[in-house]
Amino acid sequence: MSELDDDIAQRIEETIRLRAPGDPGQTIRVDAASLPAAAFDHSATRFRLLEEIGRGGMGVVFRAQQASLDREVAIKKVQRRGSGDDERAFVAEARVTGFLDHPNIVPVHDLGVDEEGETFLAMKLVGGLPWKELLHPATEAAKTRASGMELADHLDILIAVCNALGYAHRRGIIHRDLKPANVMVGEYGEVLVMDWGLAVSVAENDDAKLPRADMRIVGTPAYMAPEMVRGEIDRLGPWTDVYLLGAILCEIVSGRPPHVADSIVDTVVRAGRGDPPDLPPEVPEELRDICERAMERRIEERIPSAEVFRDLVRDFLRHRESSRLTQLARDRLLSALQAEGASRNPAAYAEIEEAVAGFRQALVLWDGNQAAARGESEARIALASIALDRGDLALAQSQLESIPAELAPELRAAVGTAMTTRERDRRRKRQ
Repeated sequence: MSELDDDIAQRIEETIRLRAPGDPGQTIRVDAASLPAAAFDHSATRFRLLEEIGRGGMGVVFRAQQASLDREVAIKKVQRRGSGDDERAFVAEARVTGFLDHPNIVPVHDLGVDEEGETFLAMKLVGGLPWKELLHPATEAAKTRASGMELADHLDILIAVCNALGYAHRRGIIHRDLKPANVMVGEYGEVLVMDWGLAVSVAENDDAKLPRADMRIVGTPAYMAPEMVRGEIDRLGPWTDVYLLGAILCEIVSGRPPHVADSIVDTVVRAGRGDPPDLPPEVPEELRDICERAMERRIEERIPSAEVFRDLVRDFLRHRESSRLTQLARDRLLSALQAEGASRNPAAYAEIEEAVAGFRQALVLWDGNQAAARGESEARIALASIALDRGDLALAQSQLESIPAELAPELRAAVGTAMTTRERDRRRKRQ
């Protein structure tokens, strides 16, 4: 490891306090939060707890009955009663979530103290499943629902998350803990970004007195942006959440978060280095580019906003049919070139011609499809090479005339030489 890696590892080993040791998918907090205490309404609560439905590092969530409106809501309480740090963080989360009113952000109904003196937060009761369970289903219910979901469905969820973030960023709030576990997907497809407990204000003028970032390492190691690990408070901003969006996209297309190592310390060190995502070769090039640009280590080179990230994902979905045709054409081209005796095999010859047609169709659907443009050139070069071997010089020349002039200079020279030789031989025969 580098000197910087050693420093990060030492900081983690000496100061980190883990909620769930050994699990890099869990949120971490280092040191106490220095957030202002809240002023509560101490009136008697009108919520009746029914059953526990969830538990996290700081809070426990109950299904409850709100008597005044005769409806079910979610009640969140601090898990460790009497912990001042957790109380302040809990209140900060309530303030931030209440400050944000958006269809893709969980609505907050109330913040107060019950008859037993416990701080509580009343929220919309969201049916459905955490997005994480749809990406990595373990229960029968999750497997059943996930079985009907395709890549496009998960990208639609990601677009909804971008909408929530774009709104929050315009109000000066960054989330800092985006991950599939913190996104609920409702029974009717509604998408809600949850768990704003690490959110902070980055607005220059914060009249709402929302929490500010301090010198703590907080977040989820498997997704964290480099500036989060390095404690560069002055470099936190909407681009930090954009990095987390890229990390989620990495998990969608590869099946795992970007920072995966043997231990949490190694995971955090890797996040601090800003290692590029390790994506499988079958990931569509357009999605690969979005993911890599969002997760650029250098902030100034990242995708600039959640809205731009969203639009790029939308463009991919619109271009998906073109991308599908491109992949089919590429598979056909590779199969033909790997066939034994391709230059003497009429079937392989025809397959390459079909690949050229496939790339052309992909470009008709999306003229900006660079992968299709490159594929067409590669297929035409392959076809020209086989045509040269078979003596079909007119076909070879026509294929080379259809690609950029700077490509395949040696093949062009060989075709030119063959045509010159053939013409000389014809003249001799006539003489």
